[in-house]
Amino acid sequence: MSNSWSNSLCALLLVSIISCGDGQPKIEIPEGFHAEKLVSARHQLHQLLTAEMVAQIAKVPVEKLEQHSKKIERGPGQQLVMFSWKTGKTKNLGNNKHQIAEYHSLGIGFVSEMSRAAFEKHHGSNQGLQEAVNRMVEKENFTKELALLEAGYLAAYARRRHVEKLEQVGTLAFWERPLNALHVLVNTTAFTITSNSGEDEPLAKRNALSALKLILKN
Repeated sequence: MSNSWSNSLCALLLVSIISCGDGQPKIEIPEGFHAEKLVSARHQLHQLLTAEMVAQIAKVPVEKLEQHSKKIERGPGQQLVMFSWKTGKTKNLGNNKHQIAEYHSLGIGFVSEMSRAAFEKHHGSNQGLQEAVNRMVEKENFTKELALLEAGYLAAYARRRHVEKLEQVGTLAFWERPLNALHVLVNTTAFTITSNSGEDEPLAKRNALSALKLILKN
């Protein structure tokens, strides 16, 4: 597998995933689950979300997956790992003048310790976006011009951002669109599962929930 994309977890108890009467998903935290094991594995994210898990969810051979990893210099836990695969379809670009292979993906990252109040404040509102801008401005090597550009982008995204609260997933979770990311809190450990299924947002959400189920019972 390739390992680019621009710059152990011990055995856990069984977790169940069912659909509630109101249509909301439910993923229970196993009794005795130690979420700190997730934090200890945040530098080996491919052990939390493995290629075999992704292959099972995507229904593709493991050898067809491409692995990408990235470390973001914004504090502990700011690492990402993603597995992508070709769907067999193509996407048109430039007024249909060019075609490229279509890829779908699943990833995990941003593992950190966080209280429920902080998690809800960060992911349940746009405050987390504002805090990201503030951190950029404070960095000595981050120019004011770049900070303004980034702030403009985040402000535009905030207007399109929609979060769905999933109170019966882990301790608490939010499904974020159009990013298609599942932000999860398990006890006092937070992390994000990214899921790209093209224009099929319901499939992306199902894949992210399936990934969470496998991560917790691995």
